[in-house]
Amino acid sequence: MKVTINSDKELVSEIRSAIKAAEGHCPCAIEWTEDTKCMCKAFRDQIEQGIEGECHCGLYIFTND
Repeated sequence: MKVTINSDKELVSEIRSAIKAAEGHCPCAIEWTEDTKCMCKAFRDQIEQGIEGECHCGLYIFTND
């Protein structure tokens, strides 16, 4: 199991800026709660379940490598 940062450096820069503007919350979140703090609960749950893919905003990628 492996979590990596998206390889698109421009996208990563934009997402990190958006996270900073959102006070650490996923920029895709409608509501700001502890569950939407980056790395959000939805993505942590995805990892725990072994489901490969990206987080909502595309910053992190999970693979079962």
